[in-house]
Amino acid sequence: MSVRTYRRLGELLLDRGAVTYLDLSIALADQKVSKKRLGAILIERGFTQEEEVAACVAQQSGFPLIDLNEVTPQADALRLLPAEYALELSAMPIELTDSGLVIAVSNPTDNASLDQIATLAECSLVVQVAGPITLERMIRRVYGLIDEAEADTFVEQPMAPKRYIDLTGRYRCGSTSVFDATDTVLDRPVTLMCTPTGDKTADEMRRAVKAASLGMVTGVSPIYDSVNTGVYRWTVVPMIHGDCLEAVLRAMGPRSIIQAAEIVAQVAEAMDALERLGGHGSWVCPRNIFLTSSGVVAVPVSSLPSHYVSPSPEYDATHPGAATAYVMGCLLRECLFGTGGRHDRSIPTAMRTILETALEIQPRDRYGSPIEVASALRSFNWQALSEPTAVDGDVHRERLLHSLDINQKDLYQKPSLFDRMIKKNRAA
Repeated sequence: MSVRTYRRLGELLLDRGAVTYLDLSIALADQKVSKKRLGAILIERGFTQEEEVAACVAQQSGFPLIDLNEVTPQADALRLLPAEYALELSAMPIELTDSGLVIAVSNPTDNASLDQIATLAECSLVVQVAGPITLERMIRRVYGLIDEAEADTFVEQPMAPKRYIDLTGRYRCGSTSVFDATDTVLDRPVTLMCTPTGDKTADEMRRAVKAASLGMVTGVSPIYDSVNTGVYRWTVVPMIHGDCLEAVLRAMGPRSIIQAAEIVAQVAEAMDALERLGGHGSWVCPRNIFLTSSGVVAVPVSSLPSHYVSPSPEYDATHPGAATAYVMGCLLRECLFGTGGRHDRSIPTAMRTILETALEIQPRDRYGSPIEVASALRSFNWQALSEPTAVDGDVHRERLLHSLDINQKDLYQKPSLFDRMIKKNRAA
């Protein structure tokens, strides 16, 4: 009987000629600091292609390689693993067979994750290997976190300033298109927001976060640059790794009581800090909010939907804090009841009181600032007041975004799997 000798990933890549010794040395030094997987570092630094890493991981582990571009996941298979877990565990169900659930993973040696998937799916697994970048993109697409119709709008993308290359369409909100790109001058990843130069709303939003660009505000993306190319204006911000709240609500439905309270409290605190620096915070909505592994970050992307418009515009024009507090109420309502406006869900009396106060028709009876909304939301133990099956029977969803500690230094560096917060909460 022959014994297969285990070989390190770096050795396999060297044998294939996919990396050089210098590339590998740099990546290994990076790994000691970042604690990331070696393959991910090599891909991020452009030392090798994702396909090369995936092929070597398959060879190393003994599991077959799968081309995700050639498969269509079955709906019955996807239902066995909720989107949160698919993102958290970097795994995508493909199909159910007599041998078990065929599943694509980027790290087939992570036995703890495979055991968790098997437990959730309640069946044995047939493991296949896929590249990490393609896998994450496919997970977001098949679970509805990327809108197919919106993705098609990026086929004919406008010409960006020359210093920005490798544009990848992210999503579209109204007249604003959002792209990930690379800044060749400063050699850094960025996110570009492209808006027609005649769009006054976009200019207002840039002014709204000007203060955040001068002094970092936790939870608000700063602006690196704003470039006018004639037809379009390009606003440049740090690359945001996370899921748009609008996409999360569309794909997964309303958030739990705990999630909704934490999301809105974090946004309200960020908007209060922005206003104290001279900006204004009444521009946020689910389109402008990203859920990252380190917390919530608001990005000046799109104007407010019509149902966010206050019934007292004259009062709010002279009371910007109250206007922002009203917007926080609209955001809370959408997190609790979803984008469809279904209001028949049972919520704790304390939460209903906060919501009604934020949305009070009589403006002088409303909260006067976003920090009042945040304070009210943090005054209750929602875990104790909420039933664990409030959303859909999944207890773990109640813990998402609960008791987060935002580390602004890591906000733009960590992977975009907001589900890592679930792990954090399990340990709490």
